Amino acid sequence: MEMFRYAIGADGQLTLEAVVATPSTGVTGKRGVPASVQWAGEAVVDGGFVYVFGHVEADGNPYVVHYTYLARVPTGQVEVPSAWRFWAASTGQWVTQVSQWNTDPANQGDAIVSSQVSSANVVGGRWVLLHKPWNGFGSTVYAETATAPTGPYTRTALFESPAGTWRGREYVTYCPQLHPEQQLASGKTLASIAWNGKTLADTMADADLYKPRFVEVVLP
Repeated sequence: MEMFRYAIGADGQLTLEAVVATPSTGVTGKRGVPASVQWAGEAVVDGGFVYVFGHVEADGNPYVVHYTYLARVPTGQVEVPSAWRFWAASTGQWVTQVSQWNTDPANQGDAIVSSQVSSANVVGGRWVLLHKPWNGFGSTVYAETATAPTGPYTRTALFESPAGTWRGREYVTYCPQLHPEQQLASGKTLASIAWNGKTLADTMADADLYKPRFVEVVLP
């Protein structure tokens, strides 16, 4: 996997500066193999580190579709592969290689959350992760809260976002995001959920199906 570095100009324009190789796992994508984690699901800078979240599909677990893993690297060493560390939840230690993780494909003990996290933020000194199990096939958006990025996390149902029909077209919802930087008059926190047509024909018939929807939530 490669990482792309961009410079941001005064006018907000992005300019590609470099393509940087990230630490190689030596494993190609394969269902249920923790070492094949897809990084960059979310990234947060906190306390001198960049915390990077990634996910892997589960295999052989009828209740879990994905697992989320955590890596970190000092902010000044993101492009140094040897500086990356990977959290092993089963031992409570940062390890130097993902090959040191538990390899059980169904019950991945070194993951931090048994779902695919799509949003990570530090809000009021707490880590808040959002996810929607089963993505477009699920209904409930959950918040995971902890005092540290490594957890342990407490899961709370945040709001409902099932699939449905809108203006005669079917849609699914997925990828919830939290937007704590937006100040709301209600004092609540802004969240969003991506929409998409259930089929390409639905989206092509009504492009508004592809717009995200927003909801005000009370964080646990």
